[in-house]
Order: sequence, then C-alpha cells, then structure tokens
Amino acid sequence: MENFAEEKYDTEKSSSDAHTHFAGRVTAGTQLPICVSKNGVNHVIEKNETRKEILSIGLACSECFSGPRLAGILKRGFEYEKQVMMDLIAGKPAAPLSIHTSGGVPQPLSDFISTLEAHLPWNDRESLDWCVSLQLEGASAVWAGIDMLLQLQILRGNRHREMVAVGAKSYHGPPSTSFGSSSPLFTKHAQIMY
Repeated sequence: MENFAEEKYDTEKSSSDAHTHFAGRVTAGTQLPICVSKNGVNHVIEKNETRKEILSIGLACSECFSGPRLAGILKRGFEYEKQVMMDLIAGKPAAPLSIHTSGGVPQPLSDFISTLEAHLPWNDRESLDWCVSLQLEGASAVWAGIDMLLQLQILRGNRHREMVAVGAKSYHGPPSTSFGSSSPLFTKHAQIMY
C-alpha cells in the first residue's frame, strides 16, 4: 500500500490543459471550466488560468450537503472503496464497485435502499408498492423514468397514453436519442415540447 499512497496527482492542474477530445453538452474540443473545489453550492472554477467563485444552483449534480455532513454521508462508501482498493493491490478478489445488473448487484445496494426508505415521505411505508431506479447520468435517468411511467400507464390500461412531454430548453444527453434534448437531430414522434 505504501507505493500506491506515494503516487501523486496534480489537483491544481490548469484549465489550459483542455480536454480537446471531450464532447460533453458542447462540441468536442470546447474548453470547459474546471471545477477546482466545491462546498455545497459554492464552487471555485478555473478557465483560462483565472479562478472565480460561483454559486452553482440548479445544476444536474447540485448538492445540498457539504463539509462534515457530506463526509458523514460518504464515509461508508469510502470505507467500502478503500477495502476494494486494498484487495486489488494485494491481488485478491475484490467486491465490485459497480456491476451490470445482468451480473448481480453490489452488496451495499441493500443498505442504501434501507437507508433511503427511512426518508420516504409517507407514514405507512409497509402498505406502499414502491421501488427505486438508480442511473449514473442524465439521459439514462430520464429514459428510466419514462420507461417506468409508460409501464405504469400500460398496467392501468392506458395504452393510448404514449407521448412524453419535455421542456423546450431542457437537456438530457445526446440529441439523437435522448428525450428532452434541446436540439434534436430528427423528429421524435413520442416527444412533445411544453
């Protein structure tokens, strides 16, 4: 573990090292600001070697927790990842950090769902038929939500309700395939704008 711990990463890397092969929401090669640090909605970003503090409100990855409270939330996951890393360094089989559902689910999923259940807004949780769908990024999350709602319409006998309303200026992934993309490459017959 000592050799691994000595490896250093440049966390102060300048935004002049633009990711020229990255295309995220914008044309490939567009220089995006680097988020240097976050403390809740207070972000420090850097672009063209200039740093400034911004209030980051309404972003897809906005957080309402920071500091010791966020550390407390992340602690169990950090300990899990640390154990996985130690097993990998030792050449031992390691628990998955992520796995496709066709291969199973990671063990911490049960703990996560149990913890989440305690925060559901209903008093009588036992009588409810509920589930959680977890996705890693915007387009998949939107698709999963649409899929679940369309399945519900079918179960309720509303097979004719198959249109999906999206905000005219929303963005949720690649324009050609994602619902809610603000500049679709072609007409999406099931999508209507509001």
